[in-house]
Amino acid sequence: GKNVKINKYGKGRVVYGIEPGELLESDQVCMDFSSEPSGNLDYIHRQTPETDIFFIRNLSGEKFSGSCKFRVTGMYPELWDPSTGEQFSIADYTEKDGNLSLPLELSPWASVFIIFNKQKRKLGELKNNQAKLIKETVLEGPWQVTFPEGWGAPRRDTFDSLISWTESDIKGIQYFSGTAAYNKGISIQGEESEKADNILIDLGEICDIAEVFNNDKSAGILWKEPYILNITELVNTGSNELRISIVNQWVNRLYGDMVSDPAERFCRTNQPYITRDDMGFDNWAEGGDETFRLKRSGLLGPVSIRYVSDTEDY
Repeated sequence: GKNVKINKYGKGRVVYGIEPGELLESDQVCMDFSSEPSGNLDYIHRQTPETDIFFIRNLSGEKFSGSCKFRVTGMYPELWDPSTGEQFSIADYTEKDGNLSLPLELSPWASVFIIFNKQKRKLGELKNNQAKLIKETVLEGPWQVTFPEGWGAPRRDTFDSLISWTESDIKGIQYFSGTAAYNKGISIQGEESEKADNILIDLGEICDIAEVFNNDKSAGILWKEPYILNITELVNTGSNELRISIVNQWVNRLYGDMVSDPAERFCRTNQPYITRDDMGFDNWAEGGDETFRLKRSGLLGPVSIRYVSDTEDY
């Protein structure tokens, strides 16, 4: 453990006083997975007889763009998107010194499967080239917002700017939980749409889930960052009707019921509302194991329309 740190025993060794990483490095055993820049990614590695499966996640609220190195050789890399189910082959990779390296981009908090197959499969090829922004138009207020009847909020309200429902002067909106729809007429510009390969809508920030409709046709549901959808096939040159449905969590309505007269509550429960804990803390203010606080809700934006080109020549 001082002067002698490795002792051979049979077909193995007894090691004392050396960190595992140091020993593996001295044996020229590289890391199972590493990234450059380092520190922002986490991973899980599993194996089957035919594949090596790496689940990679971005631990940061910042976009990751860099190189990833895997202790894999002689296999064909694929990227599987866990949110869409899409699978792509990766052609841009290099093998050296028992490692396979490839470029990877991950949005904030995003995750992805990197699969290494012994057999090369016929899949669409992953394209790492970024789309080029032609023009971006921010959608300013006002927004017409509709709420369902019977849950305390007015049937309709006008938001001059995008704010959290909890910032409204109307108690019924502050305490609302459920689905509300933001409606707005938008104009798609012909010159930009002709240059663009795709037209995207970026919702900025939402709390907590959104479904986007254009001219009453759904573009899809968003439940994680980035809150961006492709609306190319749904838009017309000129006037369009945009609708964004936002769903929040139940905590705001429960909070509103807790601080309301029992006759004015909207939810029914067989459990009493505990307003103070054993330490005397207000559960909707500070402390307590069952703390209730209003949670930011709604479409927070900024919402923008992006005209993008897949080629540099536009």
